Amino acid sequence: MPIFNQKENTVSNETEPETPDAFGYTEWAADIDPAQLKSYCKKEQYQDFARYYVKISPNGTLFDPWGSEANVRVTEYGRNHFEYKKVDETVFSSYLDFLKTKNASYLRNAQRKYNEKQ
Repeated sequence: MPIFNQKENTVSNETEPETPDAFGYTEWAADIDPAQLKSYCKKEQYQDFARYYVKISPNGTLFDPWGSEANVRVTEYGRNHFEYKKVDETVFSSYLDFLKTKNASYLRNAQRKYNEKQ
């Protein structure tokens, strides 16, 4: 769809950037707003493709909400310790299976696949 620029009174053939639908997931793969602190992974669905993100620590480990780092969400500087990093669909799928089942083998598989891609 063409964009009308009111300041210049012109019409451009550029299209507006697509805003993705974002889905966040927390413990037991429950739906949550991806901006929430308890959202551990998210999927951005565009019209033709999807992007996948998982919360990862600065040292490269995937977040385990039931593990020893579960209470280390915010650093002394007030910044979120774990940040979303873009991953491929296989890492995301394994991590989501971990959140659904709490089976640590899915977390290890997701971590292994993530490390292979780095």
